[in-house]
Amino acid sequence: MTNKNLKSDNNAKIQSILREVLGDVKPCEDEKNHLTTFSKKIIDTINEMKEYPILNVVRVGSTARGTNLKNDHDIDIFLKFDKNTDREELKEIGLNFGIELVTKLNGKYWVKYAEHPYITAKIDKFSLDLVPCYDIQWGEKLISSVDRTPLHNEFLLNAYKRHEKYCKSKKYESYPNGTITDDVIILKRFLKGIGLYGSDLKTAGFSGYLCELLIYYYGGFINLLNSAKKWKAGKKILLTDILEIYNIKSPEWNTEYLENPNIYFNEHYANINLINLNNSEENNSNVIKLKEYKFLDNKYYKNQPLVIYDPSDLDRNVAAALSTENFYKFVLYARKFLEDPNIEYFYDYDKKVLNNLNDREKGYELCLKIPRNPEIVDDIIYPQMDRLQKSISHIFEENDFAIVRFSNHANESFCYISWEFLISKMPDLMCKMGPPIYSPKGVDNFIAHNPKYFVKEDRLYAYCPRKYKSVDELLYNIVEGKLQKIITYPKYVNPEEGEILKDKYIERI
Repeated sequence: MTNKNLKSDNNAKIQSILREVLGDVKPCEDEKNHLTTFSKKIIDTINEMKEYPILNVVRVGSTARGTNLKNDHDIDIFLKFDKNTDREELKEIGLNFGIELVTKLNGKYWVKYAEHPYITAKIDKFSLDLVPCYDIQWGEKLISSVDRTPLHNEFLLNAYKRHEKYCKSKKYESYPNGTITDDVIILKRFLKGIGLYGSDLKTAGFSGYLCELLIYYYGGFINLLNSAKKWKAGKKILLTDILEIYNIKSPEWNTEYLENPNIYFNEHYANINLINLNNSEENNSNVIKLKEYKFLDNKYYKNQPLVIYDPSDLDRNVAAALSTENFYKFVLYARKFLEDPNIEYFYDYDKKVLNNLNDREKGYELCLKIPRNPEIVDDIIYPQMDRLQKSISHIFEENDFAIVRFSNHANESFCYISWEFLISKMPDLMCKMGPPIYSPKGVDNFIAHNPKYFVKEDRLYAYCPRKYKSVDELLYNIVEGKLQKIITYPKYVNPEEGEILKDKYIERI
């Protein structure tokens, strides 16, 4: 954790806070040794089961790289199969192998699903995922989406070794022991504290892999915050390692790694470019011919606020799950922490902000409680709740019920879709806007249906009775199925199965 760009008056305070946080959330040596010992036991047991056509066994994930938080006992084992293995055969062997292994180790197992099913288990205090994948090398086309995970692991392990070597060569002063993995741990805790850690669709935040790439790219937690405080949506990050791995010429827009003093490892690639400029003779053995590659732009990624190209799959955005709102929350809290360092940011700060917001006079609150099928995972349920809420909110606003805030949350049994309104009831009278006067057909049609019309500036308006005088009445009509034609009905979140809770607002937790 370098001391670049820290204001002198905040430097000591920030370092003290980070040292305290790290001491609190970094696993102790005993915990790490237990993880290593148990992981070795699993791999040794796997290697004894020679009747299965497994080419290689790879331990991946944060516990394999030393970037896990304290009490995170998740062990991820990937089983590599030959690329010619039939998909159905891979699924069947993967499940049978996983069940046999967990049985040998006296654990309990469940079947979970990614692109294909895999075994997850609980053995003593450890959680174990056994994921079959294809043995894909760098530059080869992926067969399944999980094939990239062992490449992620390989990339990061090499990156950390490279970073350590680089720091030693530059004699950078690091904290506390020269390992960049400590900064990853601190970033994860910071993101947990502000409610942004997790790439699931409920959280829409930062994945662990994204955290590790960001820390590696910027060279540390504070360097990352110093850059992030100035980010704007549309930010693109391209690790120079990608250019070297694939022998690619740097695109014109990729200038941050040359201009930003927070970013390490720019010198090596800069030297490659200089070699190309200074050695034009084709027979010169120093000439490295760089390939052109068109990296996809923000339009392809549907205007996702942060794009960081995946070293193992150049068209994939590692930050795809991050919402615009959460992107800017990170920008805000990066700046606020640097300006006024406080350990509170690392521990339930998002809940403190929410409690402060809710310490006020409330508007009218309504909640729609809908039964949930517990077998449907959050990554399906939450997008469907969002779609339903957006559809209903549009009808509320069309009927002049101003929404102060809204949220949704699901537990194992129910979905809760909540709103807070400025007012709950409206007068019988409403003023309806009509067409401009210079649209004769529209004017005639409007007058035919609205006899109490008048002209205001260039348009017709009319006084007419309001269809829904209360927001309760409108929501009851939705629950009773009377607005089916204009409401989005997601497959697993049906408003007609809902119960209306008055004066109730359930926050997303």
